[in-house]
Amino acid sequence: MNDSLRQRAGAAAKRLRTTATVDTEFKLLKMVSNPPERPWFTVRDVGERYILAVILFYYCLLTRPFSFALYTLRWNCVWYRTFPGFLLTFTLPWLPFVLVGVVLLEQIKNQFKANWMAKGPGAIFYSKPKGIAALVFWELWLNLSMYTSVFLLTGPSSVGIRHSVDDIITTKEFWFAKGKECNARYPKTIFKWNGKQIEVLYPVREGQKVICKLANSYLGIGDIVTQCGPEPAKPEAGVVYFKDYDALSTYLAGIEEYKGEAAFGTEFLQPIKHLGVHQTDILTIKLPQSGKVKVLRCLYWGDCTGHTSHSATSAYFMDIKTERISNPIHWYSVSFKDGPEDKVGFRVPRTLEACAKAVEMHQVIASDSATSWCNGIGWDCMVTAENEPQVFFEGNFAGSRFRRHIFASPQILWATVRAMLPITFCGLVIFGSE
Repeated sequence: MNDSLRQRAGAAAKRLRTTATVDTEFKLLKMVSNPPERPWFTVRDVGERYILAVILFYYCLLTRPFSFALYTLRWNCVWYRTFPGFLLTFTLPWLPFVLVGVVLLEQIKNQFKANWMAKGPGAIFYSKPKGIAALVFWELWLNLSMYTSVFLLTGPSSVGIRHSVDDIITTKEFWFAKGKECNARYPKTIFKWNGKQIEVLYPVREGQKVICKLANSYLGIGDIVTQCGPEPAKPEAGVVYFKDYDALSTYLAGIEEYKGEAAFGTEFLQPIKHLGVHQTDILTIKLPQSGKVKVLRCLYWGDCTGHTSHSATSAYFMDIKTERISNPIHWYSVSFKDGPEDKVGFRVPRTLEACAKAVEMHQVIASDSATSWCNGIGWDCMVTAENEPQVFFEGNFAGSRFRRHIFASPQILWATVRAMLPITFCGLVIFGSE
C-alpha cells in the first residue's frame, strides 16, 4: 500500500470512530417506517391528515396553554408579520378555523407570486393532489401541520421558530463545521463566494466538477453544477463550463440569486455506480425526558433524472439494521405516488454507520446552548463506495420533514405525542412514553 492509500485509509478509520449508537428497536422508528397502507392523496387521506393536525393543535393548547400561547404569538409574528401576528394570536382558541381564511388569502397571493414551496428543484416535495376538495385539505394541512409539529421540536424558543423560516445559525457552513468537529465525511470546500467575488481555497483542475451552493438556501435553490474546462462538442445537460476561477466569478456575479449573498463551491462527488444519483435521508430527534437522540426514520431517494437528489422520482424507507431498502413511500408527495418500486431489497452500504454519525452530531448540537432548541434534524448523505463512509452534504432543521411522518396515521401521531410532548406532574410522567 502506497503512502496516499495509507493516508486515505487512516482518515476513513478516523471518521468511522463514533461514541454514538443507533437504537434500531426504537418504537417510534418502527411505527413511522411502517405506516398503514391506504389510497394516497384522496379526499379521505388528506382530510384525515388535516384533522390530525387540528387534534394536535388542541392537545398542545390544553396540555401546554402558556408555552403554546407564547409559541403561537412568536410563530404568527414571524410568519405573518408583527401586527397581523398579534391579531391572529387573539383568536387562539379558534385559530385552526381562522387559518382557513389565511390559507385562502395565501392561495390568491400565490396566483401572482410563487411561494417558497414552489421554488427550485425541491418543489417536487410539495406537488399538489388532484381534485378541488383534496387540494383544499392539502393546503390547509400544509399550513397547520407545520405550525403544530414545530412546537414539538422547538417549544416556544424564538430562535427555533425563526429557523422554521430562515437559517440564522444553522447555515450550510454550520453543518460543515459540525461535521468536521465530529470527524464526519463532508465534501471539500473548494472556494467561498462573498457576494461579489471568489475566495480560492484550493486550485481546480480541468475536468473537475464543482457544485456551487448558497449558504442560506433550501430545496436546491441556487445550486449550480459546474465543470472546469472548455465546453465539449456534446455538453452535459445542466452543467456550466468555466475556464478558470475568474470566469466562474464573472458568471456567478451575473446570477441574481448570488448577488450580495454568501455562497461556496465544493467538490462534486460521484455516487456508487449501482445506485446512481441518490440520497440517504436520516431524521434524528432528541427526546425531551431523557435527552437521548434517536433515529426517527431513514429514507432513500433514488431514480434521479439530474445531478442531485432533488430530481428523485422514487422514495423508500430503509431498514437501518440490514441497510436494505424496504417499502416505497408513495404518500410523501404526489410526485412519488406512482414512483418505481424496483429497488426494494437493494443494500445501501454504511447506512447504519451514517445513522450513528448523525446521532453523534445531533448530540453535540443539542449540548450547545445556542442550538439546544434544535430537537429535530434531517441529514443528507450519499454512498460513494463500499469501503468508504457515506458522505454528508448538510443537515437541516427538520420541521418540514418531521410533519410528513407524524400525521401518517392516528396511531403514529399518538405515539409521537407520548414521546415528544408528555404530560408530567411534580416531575412524574402521567402520560408519555419514550
